[in-house]
Amino acid sequence: MKKSILLVVVVVLILTGLFVSTPTSTLGTGILLASNNQLIALTYLVKNSLTINVKFPNEDDIKAKILEKKSSKFISVLKLEKPPKVERVPLRFSDASIMKKGDYVFALFYPIANTQEDQHTLKEGNIISMVGANENKRIFQVNFPFQPGQSGAPIFNGNGEVIGFALTNQDLKKVLGVDAPTSTSSGFALKSSTITGLSEIRSRNTIGAKSKPLNLSKGLSYFKEGIQKNIVLIETGN
Repeated sequence: MKKSILLVVVVVLILTGLFVSTPTSTLGTGILLASNNQLIALTYLVKNSLTINVKFPNEDDIKAKILEKKSSKFISVLKLEKPPKVERVPLRFSDASIMKKGDYVFALFYPIANTQEDQHTLKEGNIISMVGANENKRIFQVNFPFQPGQSGAPIFNGNGEVIGFALTNQDLKKVLGVDAPTSTSSGFALKSSTITGLSEIRSRNTIGAKSKPLNLSKGLSYFKEGIQKNIVLIETGN
């Protein structure tokens, strides 16, 4: 009897140790800048991570580290260990505060469901409020939802400029301490105008760029085909 009890205790301890030591991972979206092997991601996603892996469609993962001095409360700048094979393009940023309710917006997401597919997911819609939950002025609301892993994805205006960063309802509290509503038919985005150091990120985004920033003059499909190379999946381990 004593041996049976001892065996059970040992098994429980082993299983508990395995559970505790098993690393947990979190998925989010990162945005490649035009040069210097750098990208940006939501700070909450990477801040206390032991490992940061950046995933590219049809390419091996590349590890990254945080450039602490270039990070802010909301957005962190990361540096890849080696250059990616994809030829990204310069992004254009704009002040979200000039946007208004009803304005057209769209977002691009990494193909999480099938990472072998080279086509990212596009969602289009409109701004339904320039403030978020509890009248929070740091976020705006759009009429389409975001899924797990899509936090940090760029939200574009009708000129193809980044005006915000997607936040899932689950991540809204982690980033801003705001409780999300129960509705799943809309989504929230962190305004670009709330990001400290965005002007420096903008300048870093164009230095050494091999191509000019894209706009929508050649159509949304053309824009998507070029800009999607900048949008990657980030997997962090704790």
